[in-house]
Amino acid sequence: MPFSLWMAARYIRHRPRVSIVAAGGVAVAVAVMVIVMGITGGLHDYLIGRLLGLEAHLELLAGVDLPLAGFEELLLAVGKEPYVQSVEPYVQGQVLVGRPGSLPRGAYLRGLEDPQVRLAPYLTVNSQDEEGIFIGEDLAMALGLEPGSEAVIIGGLENSRSFAVRGLFRTGLEGYDGGMVYLTLGAAQEMLGYSPYEVAGLAVYLDDPLGAGQHAASLQALTGLWVRSWQDKHKDVLATAQVQQRALLIIVLATFAVAGIGVGNILWLNVWEKRRDIGVLQALGAKRGLLARVFFWQGILLGAVGIVLGLVLGLGLLWLLKGRPIHVPELTFAQQLPVLIKGKDLVLAGGAALMVAGGAGLAAAREAGRQKIVEVLVHE
Repeated sequence: MPFSLWMAARYIRHRPRVSIVAAGGVAVAVAVMVIVMGITGGLHDYLIGRLLGLEAHLELLAGVDLPLAGFEELLLAVGKEPYVQSVEPYVQGQVLVGRPGSLPRGAYLRGLEDPQVRLAPYLTVNSQDEEGIFIGEDLAMALGLEPGSEAVIIGGLENSRSFAVRGLFRTGLEGYDGGMVYLTLGAAQEMLGYSPYEVAGLAVYLDDPLGAGQHAASLQALTGLWVRSWQDKHKDVLATAQVQQRALLIIVLATFAVAGIGVGNILWLNVWEKRRDIGVLQALGAKRGLLARVFFWQGILLGAVGIVLGLVLGLGLLWLLKGRPIHVPELTFAQQLPVLIKGKDLVLAGGAALMVAGGAGLAAAREAGRQKIVEVLVHE
């Protein structure tokens, strides 16, 4: 073991309470970063997963509010692309939904060839009726609807029709659970005023949904249609999530700054208290570089201990949050917080803590290296 490392460990053991406080500050910073990144990563992953499970990865449109006619050939052409998993026509639009004789509420109707396939992971109740509507659970509760009951959809002044409630779904996304209704394509075309040969657009599902933006240009060149990716459609939601992540990152950085200041103050005081030792070592021929390395290693060792404790604390708390039911009113989608632990996040937290502790150690090392033997021995 190098002499400087041995001396650093000796100084740490000499004042255990102070060392525990310094390492504890680093541990708290690491734990906060691990918890924040685990929860925000889990929420972001959950949100993306739900959006990709419900929304088309790409939408092919004739234009804003323009129907797309003669889409059969386009279905075949787009479906042949190697990166396309599937493609289907759809219609969508605003309607009114309610029980017979009651005041209806506004909702968004989406028509698919087989809505049950798309909604299968989110269905909470499903009847065996072949014709009927699928309605968000929150909207159904507000209207007093349940599977098998009769619902009236109003698509225009002279266009209303009764449907049996075929199923309820819960996605965890407020806009869907409280305002979406699904019908088969033919029924939705009739309610929204489309002819049997017209649709609102084509919904394209890709093998790699995250690469939707890259394939949008090629499909636009192939079809001549306006192509919109799911990222463009939900850019406000994604931007809000990024802003929240950045705000939490600022809090984490502030925690690391406090931890770094704490370690730096303790090391600086250690240098001040060990001036006599520094003077004696210099008198015995120790070079300033050796003395500086002693306090640098002290910062690194305190940081390393803090990293280990922080990782254990952070991962332990995440495990508790992930494994135990928790009620958060804003998170209606789950009975527990979604947590996503990534190895790179742990490395980032540990690396940040090591940089902070190492920086504090360098500052203390510089102060130790500036001590002059004559002044030290005279004052001591």
